[in-house]
Order: sequence, then C-alpha cells, then structure tokens
Amino acid sequence: MDVKLEIISLFWRYPEQTFTINEIAKQLDGTYSYINRVVLQLIKENIILKKTVGHAFLCSLNKASEKTKAFLLLAEISRKEEYFLKHKNMQLLFKDFIKELPKTAVSIILFGSYAKETFTKESDIDILITTTIKEDIAPVLRKMQKLHGKHISPLLFTIEEFQQRKNETVVTEIIKNHIILQGAEQFLQEVY
Repeated sequence: MDVKLEIISLFWRYPEQTFTINEIAKQLDGTYSYINRVVLQLIKENIILKKTVGHAFLCSLNKASEKTKAFLLLAEISRKEEYFLKHKNMQLLFKDFIKELPKTAVSIILFGSYAKETFTKESDIDILITTTIKEDIAPVLRKMQKLHGKHISPLLFTIEEFQQRKNETVVTEIIKNHIILQGAEQFLQEVY
C-alpha cells in the first residue's frame, strides 16, 4: 500500500488519537525523514491537520475534508485487495456470501482473527453487518456456513444501533482491525 494511504489508515484506525511524526514513523516502520516529507505533503493537501506542541507537531486526520474521505475510501479498497491477494480462498467465500445477501445489507466488515490474519483452521469468521432489516440475514448465514464449512459469527446492527454503539469496545476494536468487504463508503459515513 502507498505510504500516504498507510498514514491515513493509521489515523482511521485510531480516530480520536493524535500522533507526532516520529510516532507515525515508528508505527509504519519507516524512516523519520521520509515519513516527515509525506506528512508535510498531506498537511499541505489539508488531509492532515497539525498542531505545534513544544518542538513537536501533533497530527490528526482532517475529518471534514472531502479529499480525506476519498483517500480513506481508496485506502480501504487497497487493503481489501491486498488481503484477497494473500487469501484467495477467502475471496471466493466472501464473493458467494455478498452475492447471496439481500439488498438490506448496507456494509459488511470482516474483523477478529481473520482481519488480523492470526486465524487458524478452527477460527470463526467474525463479520459485522449493518443492515436495514436484521431478519433477512440469518438464512444467508446458515446457507454459507453449510456451503463452505466455516462458522460465521455475525454481529448484526441496524444503522441506528451501530450509531448508538460505536463507542463500545467491540466497535472501536473493529475500527482498529478490519477489512471492509462491501459498503466502504457507507461504513466510513457510519463511523464519521
């Protein structure tokens, strides 16, 4: 993934946190001088906001910028593509799953051990689904579990329920480690 997108993804995973350029470099395992140049470019583009504290810049994501939202969307798409390049068998499962889901499913987010890439053969597939009608989802889950032999552990929320619970630990953990399978734009709107 492009370094700009990696930096933006870092802020997206920790939406309320500010980082110094040095902290960003450490998080991304990059050199300070290179990360500094990229961050300064993102500041110029008004994607990152900076605040001077002592001798350091505290950086945060400019959530109000349309350009930031476009970069976040691009970062999420890139992340999903990279994930499926590594896990082609999962791509087939999720294509089937998404194709079977009713149109009431707004966004589908992979989280847990599969998103962190720490899964084993016995791991459940943890999925967050935001939907307009929760009852439509259960039959599809049963069908996919039977077809692919994998246990799917869904977390189903209406959009309103997700909004009410987005500060709960489980949702903040999903924001930190996830792969958006469908509905990236909607998910970004739900979080921001």
